[in-house]
Amino acid sequence: MNKEFLERVQTHERTWGSEQYPARPQLADILSAKVVGFWQLTPKKASEKPRFVISLHADLKDIEDWYLQAVTRLHLQLPDRRLIAAYVDQKKVRVKGVKIVFEIPEDEK
Repeated sequence: MNKEFLERVQTHERTWGSEQYPARPQLADILSAKVVGFWQLTPKKASEKPRFVISLHADLKDIEDWYLQAVTRLHLQLPDRRLIAAYVDQKKVRVKGVKIVFEIPEDEK
């Protein structure tokens, strides 16, 4: 098992203890999930400490969609969280690249 992954999971479990947050996964589900995202929630007030949560996914599509939405809506609103780390089968993954494709709409040609 990946040591860094386990350390993140243990830190999460110690931090939250028996306290819940919406969609907080169970430890067994975290350890068996295909994709695990570790997120830092944006504090609502400057005096609040950042909180960290975990999300589980079947594949990386949800995380990719989050990135796309964060980039395209940045001018309207800052994201409510940021991705700290993502793991696929307990192996850390990172964003390797982003490609934006432009085209002329049909009615403009």
